[in-house]
Amino acid sequence: MNHIIADYLNRLRNIYLAVDDIVLKQDITKIDHLIKTLEESKETTTSSQQQKKKKSFSELFNLIAEKKFEELNGVRVDYKNLKNKEEVEHFIEALPKNKILKETTALDLKLLYSLLTGDSSEIKGTKTVIFDAIQRNIRARKRGEAFKNAN
Repeated sequence: MNHIIADYLNRLRNIYLAVDDIVLKQDITKIDHLIKTLEESKETTTSSQQQKKKKSFSELFNLIAEKKFEELNGVRVDYKNLKNKEEVEHFIEALPKNKILKETTALDLKLLYSLLTGDSSEIKGTKTVIFDAIQRNIRARKRGEAFKNAN
C-alpha cells in the first residue's frame, strides 16, 4: 500500500515541478519528505510479516526428510550428519547435557526428538523437558532391544 501512495506522491511532485518549482518549493520539499518516510516504512517489516516468513515445524521436518538442509532456519545442528535414529542417539549420548542445551535451540531439540521417534508432530515444552524426553526415548529403545535380544 505504501508503494502506491509513494507513486502518487511522485506524480504530484512531478506536476508541481512542471507548474512552477520556485513558487511550490515548500510543497515539493514536504512531498519529498513524505515519500522518503513512506519508502523507509516500506523497508521495515512488521513482526506479523516476519512470522509469515517462518516455516512451520512440519515444513522443517519435511525439509530434513527431503534432505534440503540449506533451507532450514533457526537451527544450529548440522542435520547432514544425522541421517538415522542411531546417529541421533550417538549425538545425544556423545555430549554432556549442559553442552547440548547450550549449543542447540529448542527447535533443534524438537527436530531431534521427531527424527528419533519418526513422528512429525511438534513436542511442546522447554529445552530441558524436550531433552529429557529424548533421553527417555533412547533409554526405552535400548531396553526394548535388550528385551528382544534376551529372547
